[in-house]
Amino acid sequence: MLNKTGESLAGRKWEVNLFPLSYREIVHATTAFEAKKNLNFFLSYGMYPEVYLDKDNAENILLELVNSYLLKDILMWANIKKSDKLIRLLKLLAYQIGEMVSYNELANELDIDALTVEKYIDLLEKSFVVFRLNSFSRNLRTELKKSKKIYFWDIGIRNAIIRDFSFIDNRYDKGHIWENFIVAELIKNSKNSISNERFYFWRTKDKAEIDLVKIKNNKIIAYEMKLKKKYVKLPDSFATYQPELFETIHFENFEKFII
Repeated sequence: MLNKTGESLAGRKWEVNLFPLSYREIVHATTAFEAKKNLNFFLSYGMYPEVYLDKDNAENILLELVNSYLLKDILMWANIKKSDKLIRLLKLLAYQIGEMVSYNELANELDIDALTVEKYIDLLEKSFVVFRLNSFSRNLRTELKKSKKIYFWDIGIRNAIIRDFSFIDNRYDKGHIWENFIVAELIKNSKNSISNERFYFWRTKDKAEIDLVKIKNNKIIAYEMKLKKKYVKLPDSFATYQPELFETIHFENFEKFII
C-alpha cells in the first residue's frame, strides 16, 4: 500500500510492526513454565500465531506459508520473474544465519549481479522475513566496518525453507539457531516496547567478535550467545569501548534477558 500511494504520509501516519509472537508475549499470556516447556518446539517451528495455536499441524502451516506467501505473494508484489533465484537466495541465507554475508559471493553463487542480490534482500526485509545487522565500529583500524549479518524473524520459516524441523539437540546448526532465536527476541522486545535502542554485531580482521552489541543513550551492552553455559572473555580490543555490561546468554539464563 505504501508503494502504491503517490502522496507523502509524513505527519499523518503511525507505523506499527507486527512481528511473530515473542517469547515474552507467550510468557505473559501463559506462564514462564509453559513457555519453557515449549522451547524446543519454538526452536523448530517458530512462533507464528497460527503455528502456536495449532501445534499438531505446525509443519503443514509453515510449508504453506513459505509456498504461498514467500514464493507467490512476494514474487507477485515485487514483479519478480526469476523466482528460482529468490528461492535459492533464501536457502543460502538460511544456511548462513549468524555468519557474515557477502553480496558479491551470493551473486556469484546465484549467477546474478550484487545489486540484484541487495534488492532481493531489501525486499525480504521489508516483507518481515529477514533482518540485517550492521557491524559496529568507531575507531579501530582492524574492525570490519561494512559487513552485515542476516537473521530470520521466525525460526520456523527458516527451517521450512530448508525443510528441516528436527529438534535442536539433533541438529548440526544448533548454535546458529540459538543465536538467531536470542537476537530476534531481543530486537522484537525492543521494537515492541518502542525503545530507542540500536543493534549491531562486532568483528575484527583477526576474528575477535561479539554476537550482539546494543547501544542506548550512548551506553554499550554486549552479548554472546552460547547454547550451553560457558565462560567467554570479553575481547581486549572491544574492552577499550568500556561496555556497561557483557553477558553470555545460554540455555540456563536466557529467560532473564528476553522476558
